[in-house]
Amino acid sequence: MSDFNGPALNKEIARLTFPNIISNITIPLMGMADVAIAGHVGGDVAIGGLTIGTTIFNMIYWNCSFLRMAGSGVTAQNFGAKRHDECAATLIRIVSIALAISILLIAFRSPICNLSLDFIGGTQGSSLSARQYVMARFWAVPASVTLFALTGWLIGMQCPHIPMLVAIACNLVNVSVSYFLAVNKGLGIEGVAWGTVVAQYFGLLLTLSLIVMRFRRVIACASRNAVLRRNEIAKLLNVNRDIFLRTLCLVAVFTSFTSFSASFGEQALAANALILQFFTLFSYMTDGLAYAAESLIGRLLGEGNHALLRLAVRRITFAGFLTATLYTLAFTFGWSTIFTWFSPSPSTIDAAGECIGWAIAIPFCCFFAFIADGVMIGATQGTAMRNTMAASTLLFFATFFLLRPVLGVNALWLAFTIYMVARGVLLLPSVLTLCNGKVK
Repeated sequence: MSDFNGPALNKEIARLTFPNIISNITIPLMGMADVAIAGHVGGDVAIGGLTIGTTIFNMIYWNCSFLRMAGSGVTAQNFGAKRHDECAATLIRIVSIALAISILLIAFRSPICNLSLDFIGGTQGSSLSARQYVMARFWAVPASVTLFALTGWLIGMQCPHIPMLVAIACNLVNVSVSYFLAVNKGLGIEGVAWGTVVAQYFGLLLTLSLIVMRFRRVIACASRNAVLRRNEIAKLLNVNRDIFLRTLCLVAVFTSFTSFSASFGEQALAANALILQFFTLFSYMTDGLAYAAESLIGRLLGEGNHALLRLAVRRITFAGFLTATLYTLAFTFGWSTIFTWFSPSPSTIDAAGECIGWAIAIPFCCFFAFIADGVMIGATQGTAMRNTMAASTLLFFATFFLLRPVLGVNALWLAFTIYMVARGVLLLPSVLTLCNGKVK
């Protein structure tokens, strides 16, 4: 059983947090590299096509993120309980689900591409470019979705370092191969897509190799009887279902936020997108803590160590509070400089400055929502997460539509703020119940 003292617990939280932060940071870096290559080979049309194509895959992968979340919580609990046969069985189950989803997505890639392009819109040139990119990159789906499952399993096994190393390696391969195919071989934006395909399969093979090397003894515990245990399969499927429905609500809010922003004009859209970039930067940092919560809370719950679980929740929440404080201070005194990193347009920065109060409030409004999500994922309390997200989503839309005629664009930011606060507040009773040892 884990028996950390104060400093040791802090060290364990840091060990689980920082590799996940580094893994998260590689996501925008890869996107920036792809944009640079696309712009080099095809100018604005290629960049527009890449942006549309990336949006399509973001929607697909966001909705597949339940594989990572459910896998991490279930695995962490089995790890804490030292049920190595169930750890191995969970790996096989989530990979099987990932492959089944991948087959369906590949089979329906053409209608998915057509419907997505019709929904997003765009100029004729950017839409054609996006179609080329999407149809090529679709072949990376099996590797990408399976990597979600494997990453969740590794987080549950208290091993965030492998996903970090794989993320760094994938970025290097992606940039190298994309540049070679797009520029040297003249494939243009299709070359960028095929570079991603190669990088994802490289990452998949690397991850599988490292799992076999690191967890050979755990994998050896796998058995047909363990994999086919009905109650464990039902538990995993139920958690997957609840987190999938929760994610649909999440996607609805963020997609609608962009759509509602556009309804206020191009400048409002650009300004809101600028502020959301800051929110994204903050989420990368706080998600590292949330992932640590998934690993540690699931493990301690599996061990039945509720005293240390309560301490871990307090420590991780305090770390989230400190992170929010640092971000708020940095943004309060340096927001104009930070905004220039993302946009050179003075008018866009000025427009964003009119909503600066909302931007400064973001960290304190949302940090506990991220932490609470991590705690609930570790506890595999998918139903509480689903219900909380559904209620918060309703509050978002109700607030916006009721107050838009009065507050204009500020109604959108008020709705988003209420949405983030509600996510944390509504999950608080479940977190407290868990800390009191009433959830198994």
